[in-house]
Amino acid sequence: MGKPCAFKPKAANNLWYDFDVVYESLSRGRLYGMDAKLLREESDTNIREEMINPVHRLWNEGEQPDYILDRIFVDNKTILISKNLMKINRMMEGLFDLLYDKADQIIETTNKDTRPNCSNTMREV
Repeated sequence: MGKPCAFKPKAANNLWYDFDVVYESLSRGRLYGMDAKLLREESDTNIREEMINPVHRLWNEGEQPDYILDRIFVDNKTILISKNLMKINRMMEGLFDLLYDKADQIIETTNKDTRPNCSNTMREV
């Protein structure tokens, strides 16, 4: 009998701080973090890391970290929410292409789309 497998509903990785696991996963056309990888390995299961960790955010360094993309895995489908016009270096572009090629759906956003809009949440009393 195998070991039970844990579930981690959401996670995030800094592109450069967690480069090894980000590079490994993107090289496979996937996106997952170290925790999901370790949980899968420790449970001795064939469940994909995306099932263990269905929501994953990849973000960039900076004073105000900026997300690069979100990966959502639901109903055996990979959905990417990608920040349009995010600058990444050439080496990483090829890895992102692998991820994009395997995605079932890609939603592109801009800075304008992701900025909080207080006027929508305020109302007169």
